[in-house]
Amino acid sequence: MAVNPKADHRLPAWLSKHYVNLINTALAIFLGGTVAAPVLMRLGWDQAGKLLYQIYGNFCHQFAYRSWFLFGSQAYYPKMGSRGLLGYVQVFGFSANDPYAARAVIGNATAGYKIAICQRDLAMYAAILLFGIVFSISQKRVRRVNFWIWLFVGVLPLAADGISQLLGSGIGINGWLGMRESTPMLRSITGSLFGAFSAWYIYPSLEHIHQTQQNKYEQQEQRGKIGDS
Repeated sequence: MAVNPKADHRLPAWLSKHYVNLINTALAIFLGGTVAAPVLMRLGWDQAGKLLYQIYGNFCHQFAYRSWFLFGSQAYYPKMGSRGLLGYVQVFGFSANDPYAARAVIGNATAGYKIAICQRDLAMYAAILLFGIVFSISQKRVRRVNFWIWLFVGVLPLAADGISQLLGSGIGINGWLGMRESTPMLRSITGSLFGAFSAWYIYPSLEHIHQTQQNKYEQQEQRGKIGDS
């Protein structure tokens, strides 16, 4: 049975044309779910809300003291209270050095309910989505960012903030850098930079690969027409 090469090429061609919109849609649904979890808890649909927290637990550590909260007295609860803010230890009564408790804490009607992923991950995925929308609107004409810019602006700030926080967190490795805890602003900024610059590097790279393959396919098709003639 003869196989139509054009038919075989239709699905890859469709995917290569719409992959950015597909990723954007998936990210929008993913981010929507992180906010839906606390909304469901607020509405009293606890089983559905807890199921979402359980699902998103596969993607993030979900530490309550590194997450945004909705419907409560504060937008976040740092490990220890400061500058008029109540701390995680004060509000929830668990040790700041117990990662299992910090992960399990969802919130309550007074403190609010945490978004299902941490501050850094929320900013990272949101930045990827925003760049994906810009890339789609521009009809994929945005040129790839320089590798070294991506490394120094996108990767290193996140690595420096995240690793220094880990070493100074008192969890696993204690005392190397003293007790250091990042801030919601730093987590959000470094997460946003990593997400935006990574998307800026990866999406144009994928588009370049697609265009190269498309050109090869068109050249092969043209040769076939010449051969048939």
